[in-house]
Amino acid sequence: MSVTGKCRLRWTSLKRSTSAVLLQTLGEISPRERTAVVLRHYQHMNIAEIAECMELVESSVRATLSRAMNHLRTTITALNHY
Repeated sequence: MSVTGKCRLRWTSLKRSTSAVLLQTLGEISPRERTAVVLRHYQHMNIAEIAECMELVESSVRATLSRAMNHLRTTITALNHY
């Protein structure tokens, strides 16, 4: 196996591990936070579009995304240290 092949295997393993951690962590936040994160980062909606979709004011969307991202960041960082 070439060095490139070994690196690819490690990258694939890391990617799967990171994906599993992200999915687990997404399951720990509230449905409202999860919806906002998915709309923003997976559907690439802007704040105004998310607000309309979720029937919220834009400031509530920003606050919801901020709380969710802080939780995700803190949890994933803590898990990566183990």
